[in-house]
Amino acid sequence: MIRNLTTIVFFLTAGLCSFSQSSDLSVEKIMQDTNWMGTFPSDVKWGPHSENIYFDYNPENNPADSLHRINLKNLDSIVRVSAKEKKEIIPNNGDFNSSRSMMIFSQDGDLYIYDLRSRKKEELLDLNFSIQNPEFLMDDEKISFAGENNIFLYDLKNGKIKQLTNFKSGSEKGEKEDEVSAREQWLKSENLDLLKVVKQRKENKEKGKAYREAMENEEEFTFHLAGKDLRNLNLSPNAEYAGFSLIKRESNKETIVPDYVDESGYTVDLSARSKVGDIGFTAELGLYDLKRDTVIMIDLSGLPGIKDLPDFTSDYPDKEWEEKEREIIPSRIYFSENGNKAVVN
Repeated sequence: MIRNLTTIVFFLTAGLCSFSQSSDLSVEKIMQDTNWMGTFPSDVKWGPHSENIYFDYNPENNPADSLHRINLKNLDSIVRVSAKEKKEIIPNNGDFNSSRSMMIFSQDGDLYIYDLRSRKKEELLDLNFSIQNPEFLMDDEKISFAGENNIFLYDLKNGKIKQLTNFKSGSEKGEKEDEVSAREQWLKSENLDLLKVVKQRKENKEKGKAYREAMENEEEFTFHLAGKDLRNLNLSPNAEYAGFSLIKRESNKETIVPDYVDESGYTVDLSARSKVGDIGFTAELGLYDLKRDTVIMIDLSGLPGIKDLPDFTSDYPDKEWEEKEREIIPSRIYFSENGNKAVVN
């Protein structure tokens, strides 16, 4: 198997590189236009049945790359994929069931299932938001997926969808006082005094709002993101926990680079990356306990060596170094197959 794969890669590379010209490499050659190097494939991926290899390629020097494929039964033929065939290609980033006979994936925001034996694709869900990261769970009877910053569970037997998490943007509920000037406030009060109908409508509106808030289920847990970005949201195989990370962007000053040759004819300021060493954000890791309906933010301050000084400090024995926690950027929680244990990246 390894020998066959090596042969395939060799023929693929040899075939695609045949367009390039052999020449001695020099500084002058490197500084020239890159056309002398020829064209190379990118984003190489397998088809779902391991019969075709797909890749982006541009042997004709078109303005952009286009999708091509090579069939393993005819390695000498590089075929450009048509628009119709491209729509029918099954993505290779889906999730297989335990027997690897079915695969689920998200395409154009909708949920699909693909039968590898019959080679038939079926749409399962078309919701009013984009479906992401679908996975088989619970003996392949249910499918978890993310959407609108939350995790949902879809039952393949009865077709029911259940929302498991309750993330919401913004902060905890709190009324913001209207910031109006003294003149605006006087006009508002004068208008309400003169127009009793408007005043009555305002009172009824406030009473209705107070009633709705009183009728809300206070026991429903909601985790407010408070301006942070939700990332790496994933569900444990037993559907009892959900892992996630929160990213808080720092309002750092940007480096501005002037563009003197903008098509508008004016000098335009371009934003460049911040200075080296400036992270620009902080990250937190959280665990959503679905049984207890609560969130636990993971404390990383107890990690071994988190306050150890860097080795280079030993070169400056006379300097007093401040002991502080290192900056850590956790990214994701990985659950075991039964969902009872997890590791952190």
